Amino acid sequence: MSTLHANVSLRDLNSLRLQSKAAWFVSVTSVDDVRRSVREARVKGVSLIPLGGGSNVILGPEIAALVVHVNILGREVIEEAEDQVVVRV
Repeated sequence: MSTLHANVSLRDLNSLRLQSKAAWFVSVTSVDDVRRSVREARVKGVSLIPLGGGSNVILGPEIAALVVHVNILGREVIEEAEDQVVVRV
């Protein structure tokens, strides 16, 4: 799973640039990461709030939940080398 962080500012993740802080935060890049995030929220006993691109959302100043930044872009890095990257789209 992507790294779980505590007390994270969400200002750069919403289009209105509202100052907001998540008690817990993780950015996920796969469906498996989403599943692990759901389990982690249950273990911590907190709600899970999905956050996409940050438009059409107004965030409160304090979010007592696990905010999951869904960063699944529809592509997967298959192989990386010094001079090339192979991706699946």
